[in-house]
Amino acid sequence: SYCLKLHREWQGRSARIIAELQSYDADILCLQECSKKCFEAFSKQLGDTSGASGPYAGFHHSAFLPSRRAAAEARVSVTGLATFVRPQAWKPVSVQAVRLGSQAEARGHAGSLREKLQSQSDSVLLVLLEHVASGVRLAVGNLHLHWDPRFPHLKASQAEMAARALAQFSSSEGDGRAVLALCGDFNS
Repeated sequence: SYCLKLHREWQGRSARIIAELQSYDADILCLQECSKKCFEAFSKQLGDTSGASGPYAGFHHSAFLPSRRAAAEARVSVTGLATFVRPQAWKPVSVQAVRLGSQAEARGHAGSLREKLQSQSDSVLLVLLEHVASGVRLAVGNLHLHWDPRFPHLKASQAEMAARALAQFSSSEGDGRAVLALCGDFNS
């Protein structure tokens, strides 16, 4: 009730979010809780940017959803990770998404922790980039960890699995000498 309706509605909010993102003049933007619908709107607006640094190319991943109905719901839910890159500065080389729960058994987690990890749909969006001017490679991991403060061990395990997935992804795509950056909502 303390917030004006125009600030709560998507039309007004999205314009302010885009203006804020553009004000950073960043080459790489990582967003969490970005539905497919929001991603499409942001892609259009950020892709039309004709500023000094040029437009963005975007990559999106919605949660790993087991059914068509769940995938349709992802269009309007807050699930999803989005990474935007300025191709004038960074050339996208490879993109991959990893469901963190799928890594639990391979990482040696057991018992109720493994079951809890496997039941979660949290994931990491991995993007390997090559700097246009220098050729340096950068592997960016964008994640959103489990929200519940009662499970700090779950979050720590997810962060560890995301870091390992990022390192493995970067080394499997070329000479393995990429700089790593893990970004996201760590809910800590």
